[in-house]
Amino acid sequence: MVARLRQEPRVSDVTPTQYKARYENLVVPLGNGGSTPVSVNRYRLRTMNYNEAAARAFLDRLDRGGVDMELRVDSGPEIFRIAHRRPDGGIRVDEMTRTGPARVEPQVLAQVRLIARYVFAGKGAPEHCQIVLQLVDHWKLAPAGLQSYADNAMGLDCNGFVGNYLWHVRRGRPWTDQGLNANEGPDSTIPQYFVGKNFISRWEDMKPGRFYIFGKVNDAGAIIEGGGASAVNAGHIAITQPSRFRMAGASAPSGVFVVESTVAHQPGLCESWYSLRSMSDKFPKVFNVNRESMIAGHQQYPFRIAEVL
Repeated sequence: MVARLRQEPRVSDVTPTQYKARYENLVVPLGNGGSTPVSVNRYRLRTMNYNEAAARAFLDRLDRGGVDMELRVDSGPEIFRIAHRRPDGGIRVDEMTRTGPARVEPQVLAQVRLIARYVFAGKGAPEHCQIVLQLVDHWKLAPAGLQSYADNAMGLDCNGFVGNYLWHVRRGRPWTDQGLNANEGPDSTIPQYFVGKNFISRWEDMKPGRFYIFGKVNDAGAIIEGGGASAVNAGHIAITQPSRFRMAGASAPSGVFVVESTVAHQPGLCESWYSLRSMSDKFPKVFNVNRESMIAGHQQYPFRIAEVL
């Protein structure tokens, strides 16, 4: 006999690459009971390529009629523990994993306008993107289809991806908590992610199996806060994929595998090897890095590097 069914808090070991894959393979529940896959993988920055028309059309429709459908999100696998009562009176506990879309609770509906604003600005978590896309489909705001809509109106900026990963995966915060005004949320300025962290001094100090964040620095050696007058002068943050380190060889120098959203790649949400060109001759703990998969003009950036604990 089953004594109880209780959902356990998920202790996630999702890596940055796996979190990237969630954006690339969003399951969007539809009103007819089916679903459709959509990839949200474009670089989207509020001050650079924000789609004002799409955001305004969505928010105007939301303000006129509110949420007029049952919303669902698919957050991926959820772990449950089932306690069975044995004939001798003891308990046997089994674990199972269940997947599939879950109903969005009523208290979340009041947050949909704020959720949507952040999705259009490049700051949404995968579940937030699912909510917006469901409503876009329901309100027939995507005549060319949801994928075309996502390509033209949605996406992530650099701290939108890293911030959502740190907040929801590394810190274990539920998707209903957007992490606004938090030191490691998706709307943090880039220097905030480095508060209280130790910067590494040598490239070889990075250890396989650990996470590191890279913060682009300016001509004074300070981490840049965020957007700038041009993409070259803008701030940038990226995160390493643990256990993907490249040993130096005859054909390539040692490298770390980085996951990021960047204007320097198409699509923006991408992975790349970073290798060391040189240490700064002006500032300690500043690394001149080669971003191997980026377009010309964006391959060589100076960074500070810190471990994520």
